[in-house]
Amino acid sequence: MAIIDNPRNFFNTKLYTGNSGTQAITGVGFAPNIVWLKRRDAYAGWKQFDTVRGVNKPMATNSSNSQGSDTNMLTAFGSDGFTLGSSTDVNNNTSPNVSWNWIEKAGVCDIVSFTGNGSARTISHSLGSIPTFFVVKSISNSTSWACYHQSQGATKIAGLFNDQSAPESNANFFNNTEPTSSVFSVGSDNTLNGNGRTFIAYLFGDTSMSKMGSYIGNGNADGTFVPLNFSPAMILVKCTSASNENWMMVDNKRIGFNTKNEQLFPNTPDDEETNTEVNFLSNGFKLLRDNSRMNGTNATYMYLAFAENSFVTSTTNGSIPTPAR
Repeated sequence: MAIIDNPRNFFNTKLYTGNSGTQAITGVGFAPNIVWLKRRDAYAGWKQFDTVRGVNKPMATNSSNSQGSDTNMLTAFGSDGFTLGSSTDVNNNTSPNVSWNWIEKAGVCDIVSFTGNGSARTISHSLGSIPTFFVVKSISNSTSWACYHQSQGATKIAGLFNDQSAPESNANFFNNTEPTSSVFSVGSDNTLNGNGRTFIAYLFGDTSMSKMGSYIGNGNADGTFVPLNFSPAMILVKCTSASNENWMMVDNKRIGFNTKNEQLFPNTPDDEETNTEVNFLSNGFKLLRDNSRMNGTNATYMYLAFAENSFVTSTTNGSIPTPAR
């Protein structure tokens, strides 16, 4: 497992207020390769951008639509953030917005573009480790966002970002073949490998600042504790034992210390919702109420988590714990 000394050099959540004009968003802390945007106060689609596809090309996780074209959304990637145009979806005057930002880093994150051929095959990647979560989306055609998660394995599609689907067994998605440190597999399904279609894939791995796992809810206000070995900056959770639950996004910037009340849902354009849901702790997160989206009785959940602070850091003598907060 890769040891990352400062997670905020590779992932960071940045809040900003819209101005309905051109606006440079800085303070991310690095030059991002993936920028994921959401207006918080209104019914507005999610917008995802990356440096492989380039600027002015939004995609929305809440939609199966192909890549769009809009010169008033993300217009430039910068050394410490990004620049926006006047779109009300991402820069409405006085509206609160949130961005989640990643940089490509061995073990942490990789972006892959490929053209489908309609036949089972492997796709090379540069993550440098075995991906524990990845998502594939056609940018040229209207198809769902197909997710692989290590807790579900390659015999299933772990879910679709743009809806509430539960995992589904189908060899035509990932060819029943687990990813390796150099390739991932796709089958013949048009969603992941339609002949002549162009695709983008985002791959993530387990490191000292990132973890993809699963847990079982207990349906109790004294909820399940999920150990991570780091203090989380963001978690993304999806129920895998039911087909009618939203993806749930929570981070450490949209509310104060520990109790994380502000939730957004990547499969829907709904505005932000407020509930006491989860505590972020120094070494994991703990659920706080009986809620089927995150803590239903005996329900199973998969999660993606990225760190604010790692519990271990590299030193000349090995790894030592970082201080608990």
